[in-house]
Amino acid sequence: RAISLVKYIVDSVTIAKKSRVFFLKDAELAERVGKILNEIYGIEAVSVENVLRVSAVEKDLIKAANFVNFFARDRITKILDFPLGEELAEDVKTLVKTRFDVNVEANLKSLGMMILSGKDEDSLQQAVEVVEKIVSNVLAQEGVQVVRLVGVIDQIPLEDIKSIVERMHEVELEGTSVCYIISGDEKSVEEAIQTVERLRASLKRESTYVLEKISPEFDPEQISQILMRVAEVEVMKVGDFLVIYGESNQVDNAEKVLQDLKEASQKAQPQEASQEIVAQVVEYEEDFPADEFQDFLVSRGITVKVSAYPKLGVAVIAGIEVQVKEALSLYEDFKERLSSAKLEEAAEEMTFVVKIIDETTVSIQATEAPLKEVIVAVSKALEIPIVFVVSPQEKITMDIAKTDWKHFTEIITQNYGYSFEESDGITIVLRPQPVPDVSQQVRYVYRIPHNFEQVKALVEFYGGTVYVDDTNDLVVVTGITEKVKEEVDRLMSEVSEPLKQVEIESRIVDESLIDKIARRLSLDVELPGLNVGTSSSGLNLTTSVIDLIDYQTLLSAIPSATVTASANVTDSDNILNLLASPRIVTTSGKEARIFIGERMPYEVEDQEGNVKIMFVEPGIELRITPVVRTDGTIELTVYTKVSEPKSYPDVTVKGETTREAQTSVIVKNGSTLVIGGLIRETKEVEETKIPFLGDLPFLGQFFRTKKDDVDKRNLLIFITARVIEP
Repeated sequence: RAISLVKYIVDSVTIAKKSRVFFLKDAELAERVGKILNEIYGIEAVSVENVLRVSAVEKDLIKAANFVNFFARDRITKILDFPLGEELAEDVKTLVKTRFDVNVEANLKSLGMMILSGKDEDSLQQAVEVVEKIVSNVLAQEGVQVVRLVGVIDQIPLEDIKSIVERMHEVELEGTSVCYIISGDEKSVEEAIQTVERLRASLKRESTYVLEKISPEFDPEQISQILMRVAEVEVMKVGDFLVIYGESNQVDNAEKVLQDLKEASQKAQPQEASQEIVAQVVEYEEDFPADEFQDFLVSRGITVKVSAYPKLGVAVIAGIEVQVKEALSLYEDFKERLSSAKLEEAAEEMTFVVKIIDETTVSIQATEAPLKEVIVAVSKALEIPIVFVVSPQEKITMDIAKTDWKHFTEIITQNYGYSFEESDGITIVLRPQPVPDVSQQVRYVYRIPHNFEQVKALVEFYGGTVYVDDTNDLVVVTGITEKVKEEVDRLMSEVSEPLKQVEIESRIVDESLIDKIARRLSLDVELPGLNVGTSSSGLNLTTSVIDLIDYQTLLSAIPSATVTASANVTDSDNILNLLASPRIVTTSGKEARIFIGERMPYEVEDQEGNVKIMFVEPGIELRITPVVRTDGTIELTVYTKVSEPKSYPDVTVKGETTREAQTSVIVKNGSTLVIGGLIRETKEVEETKIPFLGDLPFLGQFFRTKKDDVDKRNLLIFITARVIEP
């Protein structure tokens, strides 16, 4: 039974285990992965060449598969044969990820391995080389307490940064292409890192730096202050070196200053060589002759070096302390003499005169004088310190008998836009400020009862903005100056008056151009037993046996009949027909329309077969637009149309015949405009017959006549326009 139990257990374990085969990149990788699975995870793994066979229960097999698949993915994997401490491993992990996009997948301390992965072979190999160098430096630092990594500063060569850091701090610095390896005690390492970061931050803003060795006779602190003031650079003292960094031109200026100071040191007398070299910075005006002042000092036996920096507005006097002090004293005296000479020379060329009246007022006479010079002259006369933030370039012409400083500056501000601000007793001239457009802030309100659109157009013509409230008869205007407002007010009083009204009286007359003749015909016929009387107005029959009349009897009686005829003719011409006589009132500039007629509907089909109702409007239409001019005349734009409906054979669509006229004329008030010449021709067939006889078959044609009557008609339009009060 015991043997059976053991067999059962073995079979159960064997059955529970499963195997899986993986194909890796090469035999070395398969062997290393198998070793990790055996020793770290306790999973059975055997490798043959690049094939790895893993046997484990389901749960462990899944874990192993995930681990192996990590090495089989697209990223390239490297296994290094050394581990790192946790803190250093974190620094390395950040470094290789940032610079090479390489991941530290695992730091296996127990196996002495580190796993790295990257997207390509080159970046992964570079990361491996950096890590190997870091590890070699760490292993070489026996007894060192702290090792830290810091990113490189691209602008500074490794030799320079190594010299700076190791001189300032008790540390050792080695470098790779991507980082510095700083080792030493913890405090020194932290201070060294701060120095590196400070240099990095400075060089992010600036573009270059330089290392300069300071001669023993110079005070490094004083030299640093001079360079920062004169050349506007940043300076860091490192032992007997200065690290100077700033923009390229600033660093160049700093190097020139140092060179001048060195020359000043060399000019010092041999017996004074042991004395300390000092330098003083003084204000320098652009037209100050530095070379002449240098020669002047030499003539006095003073061997200091005078270096001028016009763009910076300063000069540096360097040498031994005693001579520098003497040169400073002579410098002020030299400036005063030079200033006096310049004033005498300038007085001859001056285009303006400023005279002092009393302590607070002056008189000014200037003709096309430079504005800045006038301001300076007035400020000096009134003993007012002044600083120009911006230098005025304008010319000024003025003649003021008496003015104080406040009034003078107000004139300049109002006319040139410069502002004068006081700070600690000094007047500062600032750049011109844009003059605010007060017209945009002022609103003018008008009550306008008429013609809002004309008022709006008027204001917009002058560049203003208009808001119209026609309900309350209000107009709000902004964006115009006071001068423009005066002009707008004058014109607005005219534009806002109510428009004149015009009464239009019209008559539309249709005139016949062919004379008409009215005819009356009487005819008496006597037959045996029958008396027939006819006229153009009727037929009279007298017979005792009317019912017995037939064609045979009538035909037999005709030869013995007696006929009596009489005619009456009436002539009339120029028949006039008044079609319409409308009257309407409209406002000047507005169209008036009159239509007298009807709307006759008819059906049409569109392209889709839908039936639509359309209308034709025969009748009389009159459209008139009067405009009353200032001289009392009236400009009339007239359109008139007289139409009649007309049908066409085999066409269901209604039509019309029209007579139209359109014109534009100028007439006097109360005058009548006549439009004529619109001629229409009509044709009519007129039939005349003897009643009863004219209707007889065959014989009737002898008792009737037909006549084609052609008539021409002229359309006359009479329009009278009168201006009336509203």
